[in-house]
Amino acid sequence: MRTTGKKHLSGNLMILCGAAMIASALCLMQYNIHASENAGTVSEKAVSEFLEFTDVKKNESGYVPNIPVKYSGVNENGSENTGSFTGTDGAEFTAVIEIPVLDRKLPVCSTLSTENLEKYPCRYSGSVSENNIIIAAHNYDSHFGSIKSLQNGDEIILTDVYGNSTVYTVTETEVIPGNAAGDMKAGNWNLTLFTCDLSGKNRITVRAVKI
Repeated sequence: MRTTGKKHLSGNLMILCGAAMIASALCLMQYNIHASENAGTVSEKAVSEFLEFTDVKKNESGYVPNIPVKYSGVNENGSENTGSFTGTDGAEFTAVIEIPVLDRKLPVCSTLSTENLEKYPCRYSGSVSENNIIIAAHNYDSHFGSIKSLQNGDEIILTDVYGNSTVYTVTETEVIPGNAAGDMKAGNWNLTLFTCDLSGKNRITVRAVKI
C-alpha cells in the first residue's frame, strides 16, 4: 500500500511539473509574440519618419549640404559613425535596411544596447561608408527571424540618412557559436546580419557584398 501510494504521489508530481513546464512555455511564447508585434509597430513608425526625412532633404541635384544629421564620431568599437537621424522616440538611426525577398523594411539604430535591441535592429560595428557594417537584431518574426532562409544572390538594400541606397547581394550564411564573437568581424564582408537561433546559443549570420 505504501509503495502504491508513493508511486501515485510521484506520478501526480510529474504531471504537475509537466503542466507547469507547458504553462511556462506558453507564457514565453505569448511574450515573444507580443514583443515581436510591438517591435514591428515601432520599427514601422521609425522607418516612415526616416524615409520622410530623407525625401524632404533631396533636391534635383542630389542632397542639401546642410542636412541636419547628428555626428557621433568614432564609436566604442572603433568604427566611424557617419551620421544619424533622431526619431520622435529619441532613438538615433543610421540607416533603413530593406530585404525584398522577406518583405522586410526596418530601421537600423545607431547604437547597440539592450533597450534599443528590444525595438530595433542595431548597428553592431562598422558603417556603410567603411563597407563593413554589421547589424544585429532579435529573432522576432518582425525583425531577423527569417534571415536563415536567405539564399545566395538575394538582395539587401541599405539607405543612409542622405537618401543614398546601397545594394548588397547575399553570398554566404553561417552559424557562429555565441562564445565566438570575434568570428563575427572575421573576413572582408561589406554587410553582415546576425541574430540568435531558437536555442539562444548560436548566431545565424548572413554575409553580403556590395554590388
